[in-house]
Amino acid sequence: SSLVTSLAMEQMFHAKTKLIDTKIREIWHNATEVAGIAHVLCKTYTNLKPDQAALCALVHEIGALPILTFAEKNEELLENPKFLETLIAKVAPKLGEMILNQWSFPKDLIQAPQVMSLVVKSSPNKVSYIDILVAAKMRALLDTDHPYGNFPWSEVPAIVKLGIDTSEDGNEIEDLSEDMEAAASFLR
Repeated sequence: SSLVTSLAMEQMFHAKTKLIDTKIREIWHNATEVAGIAHVLCKTYTNLKPDQAALCALVHEIGALPILTFAEKNEELLENPKFLETLIAKVAPKLGEMILNQWSFPKDLIQAPQVMSLVVKSSPNKVSYIDILVAAKMRALLDTDHPYGNFPWSEVPAIVKLGIDTSEDGNEIEDLSEDMEAAASFLR
């Protein structure tokens, strides 16, 4: 956890261009938001370790950092932010897995960078840190313009597996909002 935090902070404060600085800060903000949500969901709905769930969320976008470092040295990428976004979306998940594997992360966390491809998939096994990450990411995207921003939670196996109420009148997840924000603020 300390290594990942240090890497992210080091990258954040060494960006030479405004575009890369903004993107790194956005990634860090998103990661800490999802980590705060994951911590609270883990503590509320499972017997797993909340710190491990938060770590899983903190590293889920780690594959974007080397791409941004590379982009900073290549003006063609800096001149085309839309292409850079597409590159990150397509390459960062696999690169993130490779980084976590190289860093000898636990096997159950190595899939974290692939979170968006796992939204409608789930293993039939017991609840995992990836399930928590999927649920946390979905909560963070709720009501945004992201394609999963208004995706029906009842169709997300990880959310169902965690036992989160997905009914129209169920607002138990909103009852945890203050705790989620406090955890994310702590991580920031």
